[in-house]
Amino acid sequence: MADTNKRDENRITTASGISNDGNDTQLIFRIDPLTYRLLTNSTISGDIYISPESTVFNNTKTVPTDTAEAIGSSQAIHSITIKSLSTNTVALYIGTTGVTTANGFELLAGESISLDIDNVADCYCISGSAAQVIRWIAI
Repeated sequence: MADTNKRDENRITTASGISNDGNDTQLIFRIDPLTYRLLTNSTISGDIYISPESTVFNNTKTVPTDTAEAIGSSQAIHSITIKSLSTNTVALYIGTTGVTTANGFELLAGESISLDIDNVADCYCISGSAAQVIRWIAI
């Protein structure tokens, strides 16, 4: 359905926000009044999130011991928190494909890590001992 609302072509549609630079610097964004797309005069690197995510994903994984595995199947996300259960008896390791117990980010029982990544399947885990479990939650 076409948008039949009249638009003032002389109006500059804007939105504002506050940066996360630690100084709460106010930012002004220009929005195209016809397409509602963000206007910019420079290249934007990375993602811009206009609205909060409404879907939460979560799961449990028994950590493998031989070869690292993705903690979950492919799912587009913005961030993930991974927690080593408090009942685990040894460290487990988080990283990318090929992570090992020698080069991964160590999580002891009860510890967690949060990562800004775009897919659950990009995060791998491994442990030196069987029966270690992680739980993760992502948006």
